[in-house]
Amino acid sequence: MRAAGAEKCGNGGETVTQQIRLRIEEREDFVIVTSYVLSALICRIRGLTVRRFTVAAEEILPNGLEEYLRRIINTNRYAAPCFRYSHIREDPIEKEGLYRILGAQLTALKMEKTECFRDIVLTDTMDGAAAFDIVCTEPFFLACRDLTGSFLYTGQDGAEEALVPKYGGARMD
Repeated sequence: MRAAGAEKCGNGGETVTQQIRLRIEEREDFVIVTSYVLSALICRIRGLTVRRFTVAAEEILPNGLEEYLRRIINTNRYAAPCFRYSHIREDPIEKEGLYRILGAQLTALKMEKTECFRDIVLTDTMDGAAAFDIVCTEPFFLACRDLTGSFLYTGQDGAEEALVPKYGGARMD
């Protein structure tokens, strides 16, 4: 399954001139932000002309991934401290709780040492679906719009993964 708009998300054949490193600063909680989530967000931002936008939660965290993460978290919630998410009171964690975790972790995302987002608020759309109202920082917005840059995401385990490959978005199989 491709990120929404991923087929339009490549760099248009431009030569990559800079590599941008993304990382969620040290966290005790299990990080649910995946390369798929970030690729979907970057693809979305590349098509924008303003830094403030709303994105449906399911656009960046599709149903299959959301269900998988909820199962992992709820199964391990009391077995390992990293799955406790003390700021989430609901037990078991449902979609809204997972979206709050995602919003909090995206808020902690840094590009080198610069914050990526000025504001992320979980909200509802007119049809009742969950969405995020997001305001990017200027440096992150410009980096996403720059088709000559590429992104590397450093995960919680220190492994690096390329985001938004030259010929399309990340895949989730």
